[in-house]
Order: sequence, then structure tokens, then C-alpha cells
Amino acid sequence: MATGKKLETKRAGLFKALIYGVVSVIFYVLVFTHTDYILAILFSKTIKAPILSIALALLASGLYGTCTSKFFKHTLEKALESQQLREE
Repeated sequence: MATGKKLETKRAGLFKALIYGVVSVIFYVLVFTHTDYILAILFSKTIKAPILSIALALLASGLYGTCTSKFFKHTLEKALESQQLREE
């Protein structure tokens, strides 16, 4: 039975990297423009503080990590594969 896994083209991969990059920039702008509100929650003694800090860290790292992963997969990985083929 064949799996229905589709390969991502270079153009689609770089477009997705661009989208994730734009979303991560928007996320960072929102965080830095709302620092007073975020700091008020983080310095509170409620359960919201650790939940917010973990959520912000996970969301930022997920967005930025996916952006860089897709970018390097479709640029650097392809260049390294072609370099290995030339060396063989």
C-alpha cells in the first residue's frame, strides 16, 4: 500500500517559510507593544503568570523554528545534496 505523502516544492516551502516569518514578526510586535499588560500579568501572584510565560515561549519558538526549518530545508539542504552528488 502506497502512502499518500506529498513532497513540498521549493516554491511552496519558501512561501510557507515567509508566512511563518511574517506571523512571527507580528507576534513579536504584539508582545513588545503590549509589554505593560504582559508584565502586569507576569508579576502577579496568580496562576496566569506561569501559563502566560510558557505559552509565549512555546508560541514564539514554534513560529520561528518552523520558519527557519522550512527556509533551511529548501535552501541549504538542497545545496548540500547537490554538493554531495558532485563529490561522489
